[in-house]
Amino acid sequence: MPASPQDILQAFDTLPQSEQQLVADEIIRRVAPWGVDSIDDAELLFLTAERFRSLDAEELS
Repeated sequence: MPASPQDILQAFDTLPQSEQQLVADEIIRRVAPWGVDSIDDAELLFLTAERFRSLDAEELS
């Protein structure tokens, strides 16, 4: 039986932040509306870093 979305999110939450960022990188790469191969690594790192900064800011407020 496949894992549920909630199971996946719970597993994600247990990962160290560096590994969470790697997973987020891959998710962004796979779901990018402009195509998987059209985003370069620098842009991908920027997008995920910005996403994690916004998450950190939300947690601090």
